[in-house]
Amino acid sequence: MTRRGQFMDPHDVPVIPGTEGWERMYPYYYRFVPRGVDPKMEAYESSQLWFVDNLHQTGPLLPFETIVDDCWWPSLSQISTRVVCFPTSRGIDHRMLYGWVYLSSLEETDPEIIEAKAKVVSDRMSFLFQHWDDFMPSWKEKQYQNAKRVDTLRFGDLPEMVDDAYILNHIGHSPAHEMRMDYFKLLEIVDLCWEQHFELFNVGLAAYLSFSDLAKKLFPDIADVTIGMMCAGGVQYDSYLPEVKLQELAQLAIDWGIADLIMQPGTADDAEARLATTEAGRRWQRERDKYRDPYFYIGTGFSVVTHEDSSWNDDLNLPLAILREYIPKLQRAETVARDIGAKKQESDALVEKYRNLIQDETDKAMFDQLLPLARRGAEHAESHMFWGEAQYQPRQFRKLNEFAEVFCRYGMLAEPKDLYYLNRWEIPTLIQDLTNAWATRSKPAASWYWKKEIAWRKEVFARFKDWDAPPFLGRVPDVITDPFTIGLWGITDASIDAYLKGAEVKPEELSELTGFQGAPGVAEGTARVVESVRAIGDVQEGEILVVTLTSPTWGPAFAKITACVTDIGGMMSHAAIICREYGLPAVTGTGYATKAIKTGDRIRVDGDQGVVTILEKAK
Repeated sequence: MTRRGQFMDPHDVPVIPGTEGWERMYPYYYRFVPRGVDPKMEAYESSQLWFVDNLHQTGPLLPFETIVDDCWWPSLSQISTRVVCFPTSRGIDHRMLYGWVYLSSLEETDPEIIEAKAKVVSDRMSFLFQHWDDFMPSWKEKQYQNAKRVDTLRFGDLPEMVDDAYILNHIGHSPAHEMRMDYFKLLEIVDLCWEQHFELFNVGLAAYLSFSDLAKKLFPDIADVTIGMMCAGGVQYDSYLPEVKLQELAQLAIDWGIADLIMQPGTADDAEARLATTEAGRRWQRERDKYRDPYFYIGTGFSVVTHEDSSWNDDLNLPLAILREYIPKLQRAETVARDIGAKKQESDALVEKYRNLIQDETDKAMFDQLLPLARRGAEHAESHMFWGEAQYQPRQFRKLNEFAEVFCRYGMLAEPKDLYYLNRWEIPTLIQDLTNAWATRSKPAASWYWKKEIAWRKEVFARFKDWDAPPFLGRVPDVITDPFTIGLWGITDASIDAYLKGAEVKPEELSELTGFQGAPGVAEGTARVVESVRAIGDVQEGEILVVTLTSPTWGPAFAKITACVTDIGGMMSHAAIICREYGLPAVTGTGYATKAIKTGDRIRVDGDQGVVTILEKAK
């Protein structure tokens, strides 16, 4: 395949044997149009570059899990195209093959539309940044309160008979109706969360990229990683607050003489029981519980949470493992917190160095104007998930699991996780079926219909997971320019070349990988390939973390590693930002790191050049 050519046409991807009819599991609008049905749509889809969305999920989506993708698809795009109105952006289109989500960045080419949007975008962005410091606190509160609404929903068994209140209070509707309305309230909450999610995100990212463009214009040889360091600014990102709270709790445990109750072997339940036997332990538990909402609502997934992920609130073994990392270090008088002041000084010194090189006063004024906006954008890009997904998704899946148990008790599902094999538009049929059966004291039809259908879907989905999804489909553009594609997913001309190079050889045969200059510096050490945040405890002091991608819940691992390498992500990915904050070299978006590198390999991470070298294979 030539660099400037065509990946496999999405309409020509071979059928996975045994999955025929898989499309009925998902909404129709995810489908690539069948050959010959709509030639215009077919030509459009063939002309686009499609890439797997492995930033938000690292595998195929179960039918219900498309709810997140369903929501962010229009939410991100409409901010760009209809609200703030970036002149050349038409958002990001979505399609699906065998449960794997593919994305394509759309560029506006109509001169009249570009001109019309150009007339409003500057004023709208200026207004948002003028009021940014006022908007941010209210934005956080909106996201948080919206998430907490999930806790008010109730999914339980329908009563044998309604209580007297339905008559005495003239309620006029049944518990079955309330169940149905609570489900639709859940959908409304999720949708609103994602609408609010992108209220400021696109603007913040645009500010960062505008500063980046200016820096590259003024300093043609400047590295992306240097721009990232200037924007770091030594900020205490909200997404780091959970680990800050754990550091405080670790110190309290030492000060109050109950550290040994936490450090003794055993599960979180064992530790809780030991703590409860002493007044100091009970006091510590009360202090800990003050932090649990919102700070323990942080997920274990890579990015977007699935029903298989948990929050710290769902599994206290997760924060317990981190506490057991912090306590010995604090007892040895070691520092576990980031030195924010030093990082700010470093960032400011770098800014001053480059600012002094600018000769033109107009350029200098533009530099001074865009830098603080870019810093705000970088801060928001790192912290937005904490007030959005981290708050509502664990609550959402907790409620859905309660709902699934209701259907199981009525014999409509074989086990609770079966609920996730239905998409969000199909679940109302379960509610209607249950309502019919409850009202007539009969048996729900789902016992013969959905149980059989879900059994088939499980077999099909297992084949999806085994499928080696092509990372790209469609036509390769002459130049990749979309800022979201570059900044978040790390899809560039160079990364496509790297994918093509990797496709020519087996990943395990590669001795060198290239990616983004995520964070500066060079480090050599032993690699630790980690597939799940639950394995953070396996990471040893001084190792180099090799991972698909990271999210805020991975934060504690960065206190003990010497560098980080990821398969996925660009300059604005979590791993790149946090490594710049911790002063760790990072190469992101390598494509094949977790396949090419094995735990125990000795590797060199060159964050200045964006190169990872395998020096010695593990024996």
